[in-house]
Amino acid sequence: VHSVPIVLNALDAAEVASGDRVLVTGAGGTLGRAAVALALHRGAAVTAATRRPPATPLGAATLVVPRAEDLPDAIAADGASFDVVIDVSGHAPTLGAGIAALGWGGRAVFCAASIDTSLTIDTRDFYLRRKRLRGVASASYDQVARALDLHEIAQHIRHGREVLPAKPARASHRKRFPRGRRNRHRKARGICRLHDQ
Repeated sequence: VHSVPIVLNALDAAEVASGDRVLVTGAGGTLGRAAVALALHRGAAVTAATRRPPATPLGAATLVVPRAEDLPDAIAADGASFDVVIDVSGHAPTLGAGIAALGWGGRAVFCAASIDTSLTIDTRDFYLRRKRLRGVASASYDQVARALDLHEIAQHIRHGREVLPAKPARASHRKRFPRGRRNRHRKARGICRLHDQ
């Protein structure tokens, strides 16, 4: 449940709409899978970029690119240009490659804690093509409430290799984060309790 509100924030920030061509980088992880599912739900044409072949189909065109530096060539070979890039990889070269693949007026949003402190982009291309870049790190209460209302997505939260319905997923979360390690998630737990009542 935690991933969906953050991804909703990213999709809202990028103004993803039906018909948009969306590239999701880091699509093989939890945030990436949520981003792919939610962008598809909004009617976008989605391309999922991941370093390893996904264990289960993502429901979108998939680019398997083991190294970030190969992403621009893979995108060029695909012949794609994108309206939106949602980066959940936390890897600056991957985000930079995604930004390079944006078309005129393209929007890029990253919503993962970056492991890199420097991002290199072609600033002239960025300026002349009127591209935009935003970072999102959390979600509003409204986005959390919307995430909980998306039952068709919330029913398929992935934990490891197992697909769990929403209530067992919450129990799995409690098991993975015992009381002492769970304190940072207190706010989200409270919202879940409100939703159950």
